[in-house]
Amino acid sequence: MVGKKLIASFIVIVLIWMALGLQYGPLELRSDEFALFGRVIGSLILVSAIMERVLDVFLTFVHGEGADLTSGALAAAQKELDAAKTALEAAPGDSAAEVRFATAKGELDTAQNARREQRGDTRRSALPSAIVLGVLISAIGFRALDSLVTVVPPTPEDGWWVQGNVFHAVDILLTGAVLAGGSDGLHKLMEVYRSVTESKNT
Repeated sequence: MVGKKLIASFIVIVLIWMALGLQYGPLELRSDEFALFGRVIGSLILVSAIMERVLDVFLTFVHGEGADLTSGALAAAQKELDAAKTALEAAPGDSAAEVRFATAKGELDTAQNARREQRGDTRRSALPSAIVLGVLISAIGFRALDSLVTVVPPTPEDGWWVQGNVFHAVDILLTGAVLAGGSDGLHKLMEVYRSVTESKNT
């Protein structure tokens, strides 16, 4: 933990030193920044919602079969456990009913672990996919900070390290990260809704 803090502090110091060395001054906010702020936030939410739907289709295509299999196995294991419990209550002390109940309980635990592992794989795929898609959308022109400030367009003679180029690069990464976080949050909400719906139907 201490090592990560030191690395983060070092990166911040290097970035500040580069900004001072390259003599980057503050950017000028646009005169209607408050009105633009609401539009930018609304646009980010809208694009994040669209990204969530796109990512849901992608993740369903990649992980849908595994999700169906684990859900089916979990439902079957729960049904078998309920039947074994009913049989054990009808014949208490019966060794065959006790063995059936213990076996069904073990199968349910296995099915639950498989379902959790499958959902974990889906979540691990969701955020990187969202970051890639968010950065791609930002790179083709949808950017948050660019709408709020006035940036002087760089010329080819300025070189890459001119403030405008660096600003656009940071804006692409920042907007992509915001879009990814928003779409991932919406996706988790949809997953919770699906889990509640599935639990009610089973």
